[in-house]
Amino acid sequence: RTFRAELSIVTSVIAWTYLLHAGVRREGSDYRYSDKTKQGADKFWELGKCLRHARCPIPEGATKNLEFLLEIRHEIEHRSTSRIDDAVGGELQACCINFNDALKSLFGLQYGLEKRLPIALQFVSFGDDQRTQLKRAADLPAHVATSISAFENGLTDEQLADPAFRYRVA
Repeated sequence: RTFRAELSIVTSVIAWTYLLHAGVRREGSDYRYSDKTKQGADKFWELGKCLRHARCPIPEGATKNLEFLLEIRHEIEHRSTSRIDDAVGGELQACCINFNDALKSLFGLQYGLEKRLPIALQFVSFGDDQRTQLKRAADLPAHVATSISAFENGLTDEQLADPAFRYRVA
């Protein structure tokens, strides 16, 4: 069984979107677009719009982490690839920790997930055999590697080193 970064990215984007909708609603702002869906339902802001909101409460490192994951999600959208797990593992771990921190910061320590989901917050620990299999499978798809490089080239050394952007274990 292998870890699927794609599923983690999509799930993270949904979770963060709902969290930021709740935060925006709590401050009294409307997070709906003026137009409706074909069926007449409200359209709500996507994660990118939430992150660009003037009063977004998310720190820069966490925002950069989410912008990175959104960029990767756009690159892998409607495609299947099993070769990105190693490339984005640190960002996914940071995303998870950032989410828990934001949840507690916005709504109170009692909502922290570490007591309810201590293992889930770690996402995954790659074993040597799994890492070898992933590396043997092939290099990153070119479009994903290009996207990662382009995003990282737009960051300062300080932003790249921020553990809220990419979690690293020595």
